[in-house]
Amino acid sequence: MINLTHDQLLKQLQEHLGEPSKYIKWYVNLMIARSANIKIKGDYLENHHALPKCIYGPNEALVALTFREHYLAHLFLALHARKMNNKPQLKKFSLPLRRMRGLKKNQYDEKINCRPFSRTYDLAKRVYSDASSGSSNSFYGKKHTPLTLAKIKATRLLNGNYKQTQETKNKISIGLKGKMDGYVTFFDQETLTERRIHPNEVDEFIKNNTSFKRGLLVTQNRIDSYEVISLKNTGFVRPKGADSCHYGKITIKNLETNDCKRIDHIELEEYINRGYVRGVIIPQEIKDRAAIARSKALTGRKMPIDVVNRVNKDPEKIRKTAEKHRGMKRTAETCEKIRVKAILRGKLPQETKDKISIACKKRPSNRKGVKIYFHPNDPTKIFNIKEGDEINPEWIKGHPKKMKEYEHLFKK
Repeated sequence: MINLTHDQLLKQLQEHLGEPSKYIKWYVNLMIARSANIKIKGDYLENHHALPKCIYGPNEALVALTFREHYLAHLFLALHARKMNNKPQLKKFSLPLRRMRGLKKNQYDEKINCRPFSRTYDLAKRVYSDASSGSSNSFYGKKHTPLTLAKIKATRLLNGNYKQTQETKNKISIGLKGKMDGYVTFFDQETLTERRIHPNEVDEFIKNNTSFKRGLLVTQNRIDSYEVISLKNTGFVRPKGADSCHYGKITIKNLETNDCKRIDHIELEEYINRGYVRGVIIPQEIKDRAAIARSKALTGRKMPIDVVNRVNKDPEKIRKTAEKHRGMKRTAETCEKIRVKAILRGKLPQETKDKISIACKKRPSNRKGVKIYFHPNDPTKIFNIKEGDEINPEWIKGHPKKMKEYEHLFKK
């Protein structure tokens, strides 16, 4: 119900809608004529804002109209906006007409003047109201289960039609923080489902689920959202220098509490006194994943010769390597591996042989004073005898491999 006279309502509409046309006069006459109507449950009436809500915002200037009158009220406002050539207002006033008639967005202007539809709309509304009220409604006397309510809420969240309070957003943020970090997404093309898997379980999941592929499932909603983001970012240039929100900021970390912050350079001294240092905290899991990825990327790749020479001839690197290996000895297993590799490589180049010979001459021999003997009945048994050791008179001095009568035993 409105407490305004004809002239008062016309004056208020004139402030925002411009000079009143015949459509506005018809609209005001309709509002004043129906201002005494009160909507009662069960009546075929709908509440309408005499002062349009899209222009004046929420207000209490409500009038109860029939379905046909409600349609005509919106039609008068839209026709007035079109006559005044006010495009922004025309779009706002045409929206309820489109919803009432079920028209597409590009049809509202060409079909806005179809007055005969108001009677059809009124009849259809009444029939639908009778068919869906009381016991005729399939949901009459029923309630949604908690599970269904949760699904409805989730759908609204995904579609962006549900507005959450800031307090709710903060609770969700705290609850989800850190839970899905590093998780890998897989999708199944047959069932059109997605799964998020912990990095430690990826290999096992791939073995057991061959139909899943790594990546996101491409849906129409995602394509539309990407197109919207792309349109929003068209021509966008990231601010640099003093215009950037990170200008003058420094990243610091606390190794004891694993806390990481971005502060102004003026506050650096204060935070250093509290135990902070400059830098970013990188989780060990991410470091391990980066090391594995780096190793895979370098597998089978050879470094350029100039880089190899530069690294190998670096005196500081050589000194550090020598310090690290000083006093260390190779295990028997490592020696065997080296021997096998040498056999597989074949004969050594003459240059390498010369280097080994020179190195051996400089190195004091550990076989000084050692003599070789073997038993004639079993030439493969060789004995290294030092000075003072007991010698069997049946043994023969020398290596059997260098004697003609025994060399055939050592040929492959």
